[in-house]
Amino acid sequence: GTKANTLMDYSDTTVRYSMATGLFTINGTSLAIKQDRLHFVGEYLSAGVPKILDKQHFIEDFYDENLPEIPTDRQEFMKSDILLLKQTAQNVGVNEGIIKDIKEDGGLLELKYSRKLLEELILEKKEYQFYIDQRNKEQIEDIKEIFRKITNREIIGGSDYYPAWAEWAVWRVLLSINTIASKIGETRNFRIDSDLFPIHHAKSGVADLVFCYPGDYIIPTEVTLNSGERQYATEREPVQTHILHISEENPSKQVIGLFVAPEINPRTAHSFFNDIDWSDKRKCVIKLNIIPLTITQLISFLPNERNGCTSSR
Repeated sequence: GTKANTLMDYSDTTVRYSMATGLFTINGTSLAIKQDRLHFVGEYLSAGVPKILDKQHFIEDFYDENLPEIPTDRQEFMKSDILLLKQTAQNVGVNEGIIKDIKEDGGLLELKYSRKLLEELILEKKEYQFYIDQRNKEQIEDIKEIFRKITNREIIGGSDYYPAWAEWAVWRVLLSINTIASKIGETRNFRIDSDLFPIHHAKSGVADLVFCYPGDYIIPTEVTLNSGERQYATEREPVQTHILHISEENPSKQVIGLFVAPEINPRTAHSFFNDIDWSDKRKCVIKLNIIPLTITQLISFLPNERNGCTSSR
């Protein structure tokens, strides 16, 4: 018979397909059209609801290089979209001289390049304001609510999205405390969309987060939802390797690694507290500073919490 979770499987698949279009964003428990794609969606829907094709016409359309017809393949749409993005860029504080220099005409490839450039400029400004806002009371409460939703498995899209949301929530905690010396976009190795929500967890081979602070401090951070023996088996080696590489690349700076998980396995904690590793680059043994924290402990560092950190912003 049909299993009880079949409905959830269908909904999770729908969310994933919707996200793959680049038109939608996930805000915890809801799926929404991204703000910067509303113009595209409105233009696309103005052509009418797409027809359901029979098998023969589906195959013909599938192999037709001119289909589907989408607004971004038309110069007129791209020009109007760039004008809207320029207004958004102005609203978020992008330098007016830079905005003025971005082309509003030309070939389709030139227009697509202009759009991409505007998107990057807007995201950089929005991300910096996001950093500033994380100390606000409503943002702090939202961070704690995200952790609650992760714990209770209330994020839509299925289990594949939980690591990304965990990294995003930890990122926001670290954005809320102290003063960051690097660009905000350089503190994370996971992708976010234009509404600043996570798209995917950090790529393999690098630390999930890397925060640089005044005074030559670097805090690389690893986030996992694993616990128990599995945590020790799967997380210990990659975490140590990432911290080692950052320590090798920054010999004059103090590197303190953070390891964040719902619960910390004692074997994992013991390994991190006593960790040393051989550096091929320096040809010597390096003491690695890795501090394991539970999510509850990390939350206590939020502004106005029990161990709340201050900031010089």
